Amino acid sequence: MSPSVVNYFDQYGRPIAAKVIKRKIENPINYLTILVILLSGDIHLNPGPVRHPCTYCYKPVKGNQKALQCDFCDFWTHLKCTELSRGEYTRLSNCDDHFYCFNCSDRLPKFTDSFFIDPFNDRDADSDSDLSISVSTSGESDCDNG
Repeated sequence: MSPSVVNYFDQYGRPIAAKVIKRKIENPINYLTILVILLSGDIHLNPGPVRHPCTYCYKPVKGNQKALQCDFCDFWTHLKCTELSRGEYTRLSNCDDHFYCFNCSDRLPKFTDSFFIDPFNDRDADSDSDLSISVSTSGESDCDNG
């Protein structure tokens, strides 16, 4: 192993001293691999955003994990991050039902049962109670007497 030379410079760029450092490399294969990767220029210190982030935990959704895609924003959510069982997951995977993530379900309009109640239906129900329909259940008819 050859010693490496380290040069020290003053504030004006003039060399001050040369110092020889001897270093023992414990695992030369790993050292050379890392050195080759660094010299290739293909390493990014900031690799960028996660490719398919989960809408709940923001960790990447991998291809071997069970996940659901939101029908509104097209982002993925881990099955373990949802409140769905495996049976519901299988049913959603095999049909055309919609799935909305937590973020999009907050943006969708809130529909309650009171939204679908017809306010005029209550008035009609009260007026229908005044009408009576007579139905003969005795089996006798006025037409059979003659």
